[in-house]
Order: sequence, then C-alpha cells, then structure tokens
Amino acid sequence: MRLLSIISIPAAIFAALSLIFPTLIVGGGVEQEIFLGGYVYTPRNLHTDGGTAAYRIWFIPDEDQSISIIYPKPLTLGFEARGGYIWEPEHTWEVSIMIDLKYEFNISEKIALYLAAGTGGNYSGVDYSSVATHYNFTSRGTLGICIYRTLIQTSYEHRSNAGLEQPNHGVDLVTVSLGYRF
Repeated sequence: MRLLSIISIPAAIFAALSLIFPTLIVGGGVEQEIFLGGYVYTPRNLHTDGGTAAYRIWFIPDEDQSISIIYPKPLTLGFEARGGYIWEPEHTWEVSIMIDLKYEFNISEKIALYLAAGTGGNYSGVDYSSVATHYNFTSRGTLGICIYRTLIQTSYEHRSNAGLEQPNHGVDLVTVSLGYRF
C-alpha cells in the first residue's frame, strides 16, 4: 500500500499539470525554447553537489488571455522538464517537472533581466535524512539575465513532501545555470 501512495502522488501531480497546462495556453504560441545546464548545491542544511540539464519552453498568451502586473508586458507561462546527476552525498539521479511564470524586463534590444517563479514535482534518489520521501513538491524563484541568446541564471529551490510523511524539514538548493534560447 505504501508503494501505491508513493507512486500515486507524482502521478496525480503529473496528471493535474498535464490537464491544466494545455488549457492555459490555448490560442497562444511558443515564445522560446531554452536548454540549460547547471550546477546544484545546498547552501545550509545538507551537503549536496550535482549537475542538471533542463529543457524549458515559454508560451505567449493571446492578448485577451494574458496576465499583466506591469503594463504592457504580460507574465509568460512556461513548462520545464529537468534531470540531474547528484554526486554528493551519494551518486544518484533526479528528475523534476515544473510550471513557471516569468516576467522579463528588456534593458535593450539584446539584453533582458527576468524573474521567474515555479512549482512542480521532483524525484530524487538521494536519501536525505531531513525528508522522508524521494518524491517531493518543489517551489523555486529565479533571477536571470539574457544576453542575445545566452542565459545566465541563479535559482533558489525548496523541496519537501508537504507533511505527507515525517520527517519533513525539506531541502533547500541553489542552482547556477548557463543556457541557450532557440
């Protein structure tokens, strides 16, 4: 029964994201596709080192569907699939699926700063003592700069199992990434 609950949590998250995501972007187009590679580590609670690779796609909503907090630029909705290899504290793999919202500030025609916030699900093979499960919810904040097609970004991410099992102190991670937008 425990195995069923471990499998059903990420399956339910993935199913919900798969149903909600397409309905949010109906009528919009693809703004950009991005490939990112990065380094991940834990700044305070556990020693973790690893590498990540991510594919992110941003969508442009139709004008009547856009959300804007600062006129005239709307928030951009994105979807990300990420995988990584952790070599410290143990050699293992991890994967994440995320939905992101981004706001981009154009400094010039070729340079832009952006802020992004995301949420989703994560599986990590690391046996963290502060989190009882391998499947966790994740929330992330990102600050980045795009120079022409090259991106440099840093993200702060928190993972926890939302109190479904104890202990649930969570894991905080910082990622520094370099990417290319198509």
